[in-house]
Formats: sequence, structure tokens, C-alpha cells
Amino acid sequence: MNILKITAAVLGATLLGATAHAARLVDVTGEFWDGDSTMNTLSLAMDEIRSRDADTVFDVVAIDYPNGSAGSISNSTSLSSFLGDLGTITSGEDFANLTTSVMRFTGHILIEEGDTEWSVGSDDGFQLYIEDSFMGKYDGTRGFKTTSGTLHQAPGLYLFELVYFENTGKTGVEFAVNGDIVSGEVPVPAAGILMAAGLAGLGLRRRK
Repeated sequence: MNILKITAAVLGATLLGATAHAARLVDVTGEFWDGDSTMNTLSLAMDEIRSRDADTVFDVVAIDYPNGSAGSISNSTSLSSFLGDLGTITSGEDFANLTTSVMRFTGHILIEEGDTEWSVGSDDGFQLYIEDSFMGKYDGTRGFKTTSGTLHQAPGLYLFELVYFENTGKTGVEFAVNGDIVSGEVPVPAAGILMAAGLAGLGLRRRK
């Protein structure tokens, strides 16, 4: 059994109350960039990320925004209202609106046996990586719609990155596996966090 499968088994046992066959977020952080010009392609979104540090950083309970609601909401909503009780700002400012902005979610996802499909709903675009595997994207603007694909990863703990951008109008983003929103609301015990951190020394690293 490889180290990822061992870790998945240990974390699966320690995430008390977790539903069987449900992917979990582990130690995921959100970042927000407030752009000052058109944000309608992934290229522009990635340029914004690479150009400077994030304006705001927040904890992530689940990627189901706005505030756990389906679909999208006016981008004149403040960042804190958009996050609601599914995200807490830990540094930076609370922006009054989300026009021409970029968000990036990074951390780990625990994939369980039976997790076979990912889906991202977005208004506007996104791109998703799990480990170094490109999963999918929508490169442009759209009303809230869902893009889905197949999870090829074996059960285990993987690095995860979801980039999402908003241009104008309404905004929203959600991430699901097998049709269920992926969350991390069950606290990870210290031993599980330490094991996840230890994996970084074995070649697991954040995408640049």
C-alpha cells in the first residue's frame, strides 16, 4: 500500500462523523485578488495571481459560494457576505464588491473509494487541478453553469487547486464530487495535519 493510501485510511478514520464515500477538503485556504480591469479569461486571471500577493486570505469550510446558496448572486455583494459562514477572512480587507476579481483555493482533497466524478459550477470561469493533473476548465464568461469530468485518482490525499474568476454581473462558484459539495467542516486532529504536512517532504508540493 502506498503512502497516499495509508494516509487516506488514517485521515478517513480520524475525520469523525464524515460520510462514507465522500471526498473531503483538508486544510484548504482561499485567496482573493481585486482586479482593476476586465477579467474574462483564465490567462488574465493567472496574470493577476502571478503579479502580486493576494489582497485577502480566508479559511475555507466548503466551496459553495455565495454563502452556501445554489447559483449566483450580484457581484455588488461584499466578499464577507459572499463567503458567509463557509469562509472566514484571516488577513487583508473585506472588499465591497467582487467585480473583475480572482479567487484561488489551495490545499488538499481526500478522495475516497467510490469518488468518480468532479464538478465545478461557476459564473464566470475556472480551472481545476488535482495534484499535477489538469481536470478541466471553462475559459470565458458565462451565467452559472456546471462543468464536470471523471476523477482518475485512486483513493488518497492529493494537492488541490481551483482558480475561479469573475468579470461583471452575477457571480458564484461551487465544487462537488459525485454530486455532493466537498467540505472540510469536520476538524482534522493534529496527528492528521502532521501526517499531511509530512507528505510535503515526500514530494507533495503546491503548484506554482
